[in-house]
Amino acid sequence: MSKVIWGLTISFLLAITCSADDKILDFSALEALVKDLKGVSNLPSGTAIAIIKDDQIIYEGYFGYADIEKREEVSAETAFYIGSITKPMFALSTLMLEEKGKLQENTTLSEMFPELDLSQIDANHITTKDLLGHTSGLNYDAYTLATAYTGLHNKEIRHKLIETIQRNQKQEPGQFAYTNGGYNVLSVWYDDLFNQPWQDTLSETVFKPLGLKKTSAYISDADKNGYSLAKTYSFARADRSKLHEPIYLRKQDNTMHAAGGVITTAPELAHFVIAQVNAGQVDGKQVFPSHVIAKSQEQVAVANDTYSIPGTIGYAWGWAIGTYENETLYSHGGGFAGVRAHVSFMPDKKLGIVILNAEDVASSELTTAIKDVAYNILLDNGDIEDDVRKRKQHLLGHIKNLDQLYQDHYAQLAAREMVLTLKKSKYTGTYSHSLMGAVNIKLNEQRDFEVSFGNMKAIATAYRTPDALRVELNPGRGEGLGFHIEDNQVVGLNVWGFDFKKGISAE
Repeated sequence: MSKVIWGLTISFLLAITCSADDKILDFSALEALVKDLKGVSNLPSGTAIAIIKDDQIIYEGYFGYADIEKREEVSAETAFYIGSITKPMFALSTLMLEEKGKLQENTTLSEMFPELDLSQIDANHITTKDLLGHTSGLNYDAYTLATAYTGLHNKEIRHKLIETIQRNQKQEPGQFAYTNGGYNVLSVWYDDLFNQPWQDTLSETVFKPLGLKKTSAYISDADKNGYSLAKTYSFARADRSKLHEPIYLRKQDNTMHAAGGVITTAPELAHFVIAQVNAGQVDGKQVFPSHVIAKSQEQVAVANDTYSIPGTIGYAWGWAIGTYENETLYSHGGGFAGVRAHVSFMPDKKLGIVILNAEDVASSELTTAIKDVAYNILLDNGDIEDDVRKRKQHLLGHIKNLDQLYQDHYAQLAAREMVLTLKKSKYTGTYSHSLMGAVNIKLNEQRDFEVSFGNMKAIATAYRTPDALRVELNPGRGEGLGFHIEDNQVVGLNVWGFDFKKGISAE
């Protein structure tokens, strides 16, 4: 399902007012590419595309289903979780707050949290700008695990987790190293400073001025307000017959965080991009001051291709800066279990693209192909039909290879033998960490280990080493869970680098 916004009547009017270079753009080849890939992958998960030129959305494309089982088609009304595309929104919110005199870019961590013990880091020299530009030189692993995955946190715990932040030994202060942590730490300060959740502050400074109705940092708003939210799927499944089943790990309000915590629709996200390419103007209205938008696009860090987007040379306020076909390109991706999203724009050409996918594996290379083909159409760059034909051939082969790869991968995992030095019941029970919460392990009726950790859960399989389990708490991504044994008793475990102490046994 797609919609080309420039119809015959609008085209006629444009012909009167625009230059002879303007023309109706044909995105049919792009549509065919997306449809063919979804057919070959046998995974018709949702995809939404919006393409921007000047101050208009000139194309919208909707493919697949928001809910495969119910055959609910994706539309302009379907909201998607967008992951780290939250970052440029949160960064703009910060700049708007600075514009209103409510905070400063050079405020230090020690000034934000004077009551916390931050003696492990140089809190006097790490600023708001460092936290948003990924140049803080800090390690936020514990904080990220709690806020993005387990959901085991509250206001008190979030403050205590900030005290656990340490120097990143692989990053010098001032050096770029991409992380969620800086944005999340700032959100805690927001909560304190404005005496309300950061989500409400983001809405007041960005969403409401843009007039966005189906954009929220609370995922529960989809149900509360009765609009469709795309269910998430993944090509990375051990049981290939379950591709049409949504993956279990879904975002909840307690894992919607400032570095990755927004749901929105393709056209509403496109309005955010329109503000970027039109100096803060949307629909003829000055939504954001032009100088604030200009600042948001100023480079604050040198990335030197260390970011995940090829060709990246720097990072602005929530935007990766790179090039495409010799044009400056600002972009950001978003990912999570069952999610692959992309937004980008060329400020000099006033072009932009939004791509939202409710699938995380097969959609990865598809997203790159959509972006490239769309910009090639917009820039009138080369033979589009030939380009799409080559990309389609590559993508279809890639999908077939992925399918075989996952079949082989999970067959190898199934062939592993679990090596435990004690009887299974000895490993069951509750394992606790003072800040990270509890990991619970029990045996089900099939005598398989069931592991749960906050919002996360998995059936464990064999790991490579003795007295350890392999778990996919994050679907498609295996983690080793190692047990600590003393005097023939299980006394603790380690997962994601954190040690948990065993409590009462489940025997």
